Amino acid sequence: MDLPFFEEWLKEKRHLKPSSVQVYIQSIKKFLSFNPEIDDIEDYNKFIIDGAIKKRCNHYYSVLKNYIEFKIEDGGLKKRLIDTLVKPPLHHSTKRERRNLTEEQIFNVINSLESKKHRIIALIQSLTGVRAGDVLNLEVGGINPEVYEDEEVLRMNIIGKGGKRNVIYIHDKIAQQVIWDFILKSSNFSNYYFLEKGKMKNRPGTLNDKNRLVRMNYLWYWYDLKQALDAHGINKEDFASHDFRRCFARRVWEKWKDVHILQKILNHANPATTLRYLEQSGLQNIDYHKAMQS
Repeated sequence: MDLPFFEEWLKEKRHLKPSSVQVYIQSIKKFLSFNPEIDDIEDYNKFIIDGAIKKRCNHYYSVLKNYIEFKIEDGGLKKRLIDTLVKPPLHHSTKRERRNLTEEQIFNVINSLESKKHRIIALIQSLTGVRAGDVLNLEVGGINPEVYEDEEVLRMNIIGKGGKRNVIYIHDKIAQQVIWDFILKSSNFSNYYFLEKGKMKNRPGTLNDKNRLVRMNYLWYWYDLKQALDAHGINKEDFASHDFRRCFARRVWEKWKDVHILQKILNHANPATTLRYLEQSGLQNIDYHKAMQS
């Protein structure tokens, strides 16, 4: 069985997290237990349809697509299989449009967060566009003062999705003071600035302790954020923690109108991901409409 090789391939070629790799491996084990014909598209599609409709396992499409790319050596057959894979529908027929908040609205929401730690996470997100999970993963020692053009800045060493490294800077003086005061006054850091163990139960699963800890802390953050959104009459279905990143991307676009700058500052490896941000927000066309209506 070539599953160990597939596991290594997922890590090296797709740069998946260990938890995601385990989900892929478990799904492929389930697929192979039905003794499918590897060259037969019907067996792939039956597995996808049964999973997506009966159990809502929409990730089966991605799992099988990657398995085909790994397993099938014949280029023509590989392309035919991938092109005819069934893409399961999303859980919702229409995706709710994301809400864009002004900087004033964003800071009002941040100030309404109950936890000081959560206010700092949201502040960092808003000022730099990093993901909430990346902030939660900040290791102790990863935030340091530095001098740039004769002014003090805060340097943060971020490790993002897929282990991608990113260095971000906080120039805002008030934000620097708030973040640095939090670091100096908190004495209960272990390995990470923003992760707390709380009452995390020990239970077996595909997630390791670190990933479970990040997930638990994120859920606490998201619960606090929902309360803050409610306090300002903002529907939590319209705005989530990742929308701090989208609003930041919008401000970057308004300032430079350059997709390469946006890609670099969001630390996207693939420009297609950056273009998707522009498409989802409508920013790809906003300037054309402005020009036509002026």
